[in-house]
Amino acid sequence: MVLAMVSGGVVPSSSVPGGSEMMRWVELHYTDLAGRLRATRVATPSADAIVARVDGSSVGIAPVERSDLLLVADKGTLRPIPWLDGCWRAISDIYVERGVRHPHDPRYVAQRVEEYSDSLGLRPLVGVEVEFFVFKEVRLLYRVPAATAYRLRFVDRSFGRGSDSNYHAVGGVLDSYLSEVALTLRKYFGVDVRSYHHEVASSQVELSLGAKNPKALSDDIQTVKYVAKSIASARGLRATFMPKPIYGENGSGMHVHVSLWRGSTNVF
Repeated sequence: MVLAMVSGGVVPSSSVPGGSEMMRWVELHYTDLAGRLRATRVATPSADAIVARVDGSSVGIAPVERSDLLLVADKGTLRPIPWLDGCWRAISDIYVERGVRHPHDPRYVAQRVEEYSDSLGLRPLVGVEVEFFVFKEVRLLYRVPAATAYRLRFVDRSFGRGSDSNYHAVGGVLDSYLSEVALTLRKYFGVDVRSYHHEVASSQVELSLGAKNPKALSDDIQTVKYVAKSIASARGLRATFMPKPIYGENGSGMHVHVSLWRGSTNVF
């Protein structure tokens, strides 16, 4: 169940950051307890509020008897989705009711961490290196009930570590794909992509993001996954963040760089 709770009208691009087109739809993103990115779209929102109702029981964050939840867009995250004409993205906070935040909203958890740190006179900063795989094809092979398997078609292959690994200059399909992902993230979504390169395993890549506060950095990580998968799909590829899809080769991780600041001093 989705119910838009906004007034009608088309919002001119001058009222929100990031683009030159009219905003006719907004895709509201939110994260469930397992870390999955969820979304619903609302039409012709007003410039004052972008709100929608969702069924929290359907995504595992509320019991059936109290399943009606509110998504309230953080207008600071409004960005145009470049591959969808007239559609913008906003990251949302989850509310039990108006004025009452959902205690299990992962974004709210990150916000409370920041508030607690601030009460101690401290400021946390977090940066990450996000690794993932890009395949030409991921095909499921069902042998139910005995077994389930999948088949992968690689973009390129690695043959070990050191001089034989794929930790090298990116070329061909991956070069074009990674360039588009990094430029899209920086230009349209405000994600501070500092570097990107091929990783050790076959068809594996990495994006490094600049440090931000925990909530903003968490938003960036979800945005990276959303953009990486969307652009891969448009190119006939499959991007996956599963930890170890290839037997015998390196899996994917996410290196987290944490610092804690008191004024201009890193207390670590």
